[in-house]
Amino acid sequence: MTERVLPDWAGNDVLWLDDDNAFTWTYAKGESEPSGGLHWHRKQEAPGELSATPGWCVGGITFGGNGWTLEGKEPLTISPSLLCRACGSHGFIRDGKWVSA
Repeated sequence: MTERVLPDWAGNDVLWLDDDNAFTWTYAKGESEPSGGLHWHRKQEAPGELSATPGWCVGGITFGGNGWTLEGKEPLTISPSLLCRACGSHGFIRDGKWVSA
């Protein structure tokens, strides 16, 4: 089992989808309901690479409008799929789990 540790600034409200994928909420200023979130997924570090998120790639999403739909918070379900443009990770968050595409 891989250790489940994100950078300190990610906060304590982490939803682990599996050992290699996690989700944290983002909120608009003054709002109590999430406006989106961050999808954290493991990546291989390149030698000499400097990163604010060592060992992790992270991408943000927003709910509503032309963004994603929050179908359920517990268990977490979001549509459509999430595709990381940086590393190519692609999959779905369904019933609180990461499902690779």
